[in-house]
Amino acid sequence: MQLRGRNQRGEPGYGPHLDRDNDGVGCEPYRGR
Repeated sequence: MQLRGRNQRGEPGYGPHLDRDNDGVGCEPYRGR
């Protein structure tokens, strides 16, 4: 498996635990609030 930044729902390696804001994109950089 190749590790690369962001991954989207449905792609190998995606997991809901990686998607904190539940927008379907995991491993996003933290932007604060």
